[in-house]
Amino acid sequence: MAQIGVIDSAQGEAMQAALKTGQRLVSKEGDLWRWDGYSVQAGTASAAGARLVERSRLEALKVHKTEALETETSAETALTDASTRTETSGQRTKALRQQAKDNHGELDRAREAIAAAEHEAQANSKQLGALAEA
Repeated sequence: MAQIGVIDSAQGEAMQAALKTGQRLVSKEGDLWRWDGYSVQAGTASAAGARLVERSRLEALKVHKTEALETETSAETALTDASTRTETSGQRTKALRQQAKDNHGELDRAREAIAAAEHEAQANSKQLGALAEA
């Protein structure tokens, strides 16, 4: 502590040249001047401070990464479920279309049978009319 002097910020640069080996000057604001010419202005980020900021940022990014991975897993599960439902719906639609096609075929056959029965009924009616006249 005997090698450290407390001064006003304005005096630091002028007094730095007079410092002897190991001596330092500091201001109440946080400025630093060393005997070897090294100086730091108050409020300037130090390497250690920058590392702390970067470390905090890294931790925040790790948390963000974990959240993103959870979101990705959830989205992949939702996509798989949606794909399965889409495939199932497609198969069901295909089956329903086939059933509708079969039903239309059956309806056409029924219409043909009705038309044939009506034609036969008309022929029988004519024949019955002719027999009745005879």
